[in-house]
Amino acid sequence: MINRRNFLAFSVVTPLVVACGGGDDNPPGTGISAGQNRAKAMTAAGRNTSFESGSKHALSWNSAGNWMMDGASFQFFGAEIHPSRVPSQYWDHRIKMLKALGCNTISLYVMWNFHELSDGTFDFSSPDKDIGHFIDLCAANNMWVLLRPGPFVNAEWDFGGLPPRMLADPQFRDSGDLEGDLQIRGNFPAYMAAVQKWNAAVYANVIEGRTLASGGPIMLVAMEDEYTDFWDPVDPNHPTALALQWASLGYAEKFCVCEGTASGFKDQNVPLPANTAYGISLQGKDESSHVEATENYGVASFGAECYPGWLCKWGEAGQEIRDDNFVNGVVGALTKAGRSFVLYVGHGGTSFGFTAGCEGEATKGCEPVMTSYDYGAPVAENGQPNVNFKPIQAAYAANTSFSVSASPLPAPIASIADGEVASISSNQFVFSDFLSNVSPTIQNSQPQTIEWIALKLNRGQPANAGIYPAGVAVYQTTLPSGGNFSVGFSRPPDFALAFINGTRVTSNVLTTAEKDEEEEDEKEKEKNKLPPRLTTFNIDNAPPGATLQIVCMPFGRANVGSDPMKKDGRGLSGNVTLSGSALTDWKMALSPLSAAQLGALPFDASAPASARPFFAKATFAIETPKDMYIDMSSWGTGYVVVNGRNLGRYWPSVGPQTRLYCPGVWLSSGSNTIVVFEFTQASAGSLSFFGSSNLPYIIKSD
Repeated sequence: MINRRNFLAFSVVTPLVVACGGGDDNPPGTGISAGQNRAKAMTAAGRNTSFESGSKHALSWNSAGNWMMDGASFQFFGAEIHPSRVPSQYWDHRIKMLKALGCNTISLYVMWNFHELSDGTFDFSSPDKDIGHFIDLCAANNMWVLLRPGPFVNAEWDFGGLPPRMLADPQFRDSGDLEGDLQIRGNFPAYMAAVQKWNAAVYANVIEGRTLASGGPIMLVAMEDEYTDFWDPVDPNHPTALALQWASLGYAEKFCVCEGTASGFKDQNVPLPANTAYGISLQGKDESSHVEATENYGVASFGAECYPGWLCKWGEAGQEIRDDNFVNGVVGALTKAGRSFVLYVGHGGTSFGFTAGCEGEATKGCEPVMTSYDYGAPVAENGQPNVNFKPIQAAYAANTSFSVSASPLPAPIASIADGEVASISSNQFVFSDFLSNVSPTIQNSQPQTIEWIALKLNRGQPANAGIYPAGVAVYQTTLPSGGNFSVGFSRPPDFALAFINGTRVTSNVLTTAEKDEEEEDEKEKEKNKLPPRLTTFNIDNAPPGATLQIVCMPFGRANVGSDPMKKDGRGLSGNVTLSGSALTDWKMALSPLSAAQLGALPFDASAPASARPFFAKATFAIETPKDMYIDMSSWGTGYVVVNGRNLGRYWPSVGPQTRLYCPGVWLSSGSNTIVVFEFTQASAGSLSFFGSSNLPYIIKSD
């Protein structure tokens, strides 16, 4: 698989001249003559057009690829933010931070699998999922909106935002059973029917009434993501089919695509739908790419993803952040050239719970993304200015032809001082054994994936009781005889432990996670602390009729790439062999680590007696709720849940992240409950609370 880093390093720009659509457009009958006159007057005065609530606007471009708003010259400086990675109480603060950076546009992914309920309906009304409210906050802050609802989004998010149920539902396979090829990201009937439902829900709950023609801030709706870069084979008719879906729902304004190179659609003979601008991610930092895109398609282009930092995976040396070459050579240069562009990301936030994705295939070369999505963005994970905030702010202000209003920084979100909250020692916990409190009851001759188990569990359940296909899976069978055996897998798990009669038999974790062998920096490669790849294990002196349990705590599913996504499926599936013979008669269970599950567990003071997964619960007090980071340095790996909120995975031994972000709005004045699910370590560690992440940063040239 070609990852973004290597693509960026080795891509070359080949000038090509083809016209594929677009051209001059300024829709008649918009009724915005007053807005047009105001925009022209503001431009004449050296001001860019800002969004104003209640005023109708029209976005357009000319044959030279120049952006216009209400007929006047227009340049947008955007920043990507994902509402699903930020508590809703902080949305307004983060938007204001990006406005203070100088941005006039917010770009946002909307993750399908974050909103879909188990009955096929969608939640856009819960506070943290009310995307309409988020866009209203953008409007209140005079920000334009670039909406990116996918259906595929990548975003280092679990399964790229697509519903993982598709991996377990035969209707999404070409053969009608789970042995067939997965049919997604193309004009396949079952997939497009599901996409239609998703798009209809987004349109009704998010878009309708918030477009430019309705007086709202949504100026562009993106279709798909880097389709010609990381998918094979592409369906040339897929983008047009998506555009027709949106049109059938009532959307009649501008679209955009986001592709890695200026020639992506042209090289693969994919027609660009009408009224569609061409966003460029990997080469969007290069002025020459924008010239090429306009020559290729006759439309406006923009830098869809300009990277102030880079994604960080478990086991890497630190969070990458770009140096002055990015600040001056990308932000300054694109701004001075009059190009519109978006920082990816302006603010990253956190991949709470099980939402972090993974690069590479589950069964080989798995490269999981860490919980923090700080990304080296100008606005750090906790909403504070990062070290590149002021340089980026200054580079934009110094190079734009429009005057930039000095928007002040909002008041910072309060964080605890180090030592303000008392540490929790290991003897302050009460405990609950994991295996003693899970009952594998779902039967099948072969083990099946976590997605398959969840699909079974969700049948007949009310929507609000549905289980997202993630968590900790237990697979159980009985050995046919006693003795010494070797155990192998036709599809090895990405992270698992094995037990015989409740006793752990794998001293190391079974895992397919491994370091990126294509990492350019050899010193960083040497610092990678991922455990050794292990896909088989031995059983010694097993008694007759022994119970074998394989417990899987998987990483997030592949978020990019044809083979990784098509071949995905977490937990076990296929044959598990005992000295070459397939084991049968399996029972399975899935523990989602939900607040309801944790609330029903029995806890007592008995500390773990052996190396088995366990829960550890304690309370801590805070007088005034504030943001904090919870230090997990003395633990193995697992998840932390505070007041029912899953903060995400910890794995301090591989790093670079050792502390988990806990938003203050998820805390209560007085007593708070924390539950640690520890997967690999035989005993509890201690917990300490800090005001900062302690995340190491690595400064790199763009």
